[in-house]
This record gives sequence, C-alpha cells and structure tokens, in this order.
Amino acid sequence: TAQLASSPEPFGLKTRILDQQEESTPTRRLAWRWIFGVASTLAVLLLIAQFTGLLRPAKPTNLTAEYTREMTSFIQMAPPLAMESNDLGEIKSWLAKNAEPPPTVPARLAALRPLGCRVLSFRGHDVTLICFAREGKRLAHLFTVDRAAMPQMKPGDKPVFANDNGWMTATWAEADRVYMVTMQGSRAALEQYLPNA
Repeated sequence: TAQLASSPEPFGLKTRILDQQEESTPTRRLAWRWIFGVASTLAVLLLIAQFTGLLRPAKPTNLTAEYTREMTSFIQMAPPLAMESNDLGEIKSWLAKNAEPPPTVPARLAALRPLGCRVLSFRGHDVTLICFAREGKRLAHLFTVDRAAMPQMKPGDKPVFANDNGWMTATWAEADRVYMVTMQGSRAALEQYLPNA
C-alpha cells in the first residue's frame, strides 16, 4: 500500500477514467430510453388491438341457426314472389334459368298447391324459395342453398329442428344442397312434409 501510494500517478489516468464514465452514461441512458420506447409502443398497440377487438377470441358461429333466423324473418313479412304460378314444373323451369338447379321437392310438399318462388341470398350464395298453400291460409316454404354455404350440414344426418317465434323449421342436407322447410305449426305437422315421412 505504501509503495502504491508513493508511486506517481500515471499521466492522464484521472482524465481517462472520467472520460470513460461520461461516455458510458449517455450510452446507457440511450439504451434505456430505447427499451422504454419499445415497451411503450407495444403497450399502446396492445391497447389498440384490445379496443378494436383484434385480440378477442372469435365467437363460434352457428351457420344453421343464422340461416334459419334470416330465412324465417323474411317469410314472416309475406314476401313478394318474383314468379307466381300454381304449376310446380313452371316454377322449377324459372328457377333453373334464374338460380341454382331446381330443388328436389319432398313428395308430400309437392302434393300441395304451389304459389310461386323467388331467389334470395345467404352469405353470397343463392337461396331458392318455393311457397306452397296448406289448409286454410297457412303456407309451407321450401328453401334450398348450396351446401358450400353451410358445410357443417352432412348428407344423411337427421334434420335439425328449430322454432323461431312460432315458425317451425327443419333443415337437412342432400347431396350438394341444404334444404329447409318452414311453416307455422307443430313439429309433428312439419315432419309430415319431410322426405322419408
């Protein structure tokens, strides 16, 4: 210690030490500022994403329920028909010219008096609608759409039944089409118009 204290201080040592401290301090400050800036930016982006819903988990959609609700809401207001006829053959011919191939109408539904048809849309897919007269002033409606609009519907599965404000519906798939019959009344009354009834 005595020898170290008695040895002369190297020239410029103190200046070099102080100079290195002055250089390192701004560098550290800049590094911390950069880290803080990045963290702040990420926090702001996260808040924006949460606010706009980008990070919210997507709600599972039930396309069958959406389709049923949309089509049923349409017929509840006595829809105008694009083509009116009591001849099912004429109706099918009109549909063949204006939309998808005409649907296969269940036998007991085909036995009713047809009133006419029109073409609707669901998620960019054409939907055909044929209206039939039942007893009294009641109606039965047959909707068909390409199965690509509702790929979860599989041919051979049992019909999906639903009740929407007194309108009973049955939806099923055959080949590349999805069919839905809807009418006011009970499930038992509706079932008699389905295939294999």
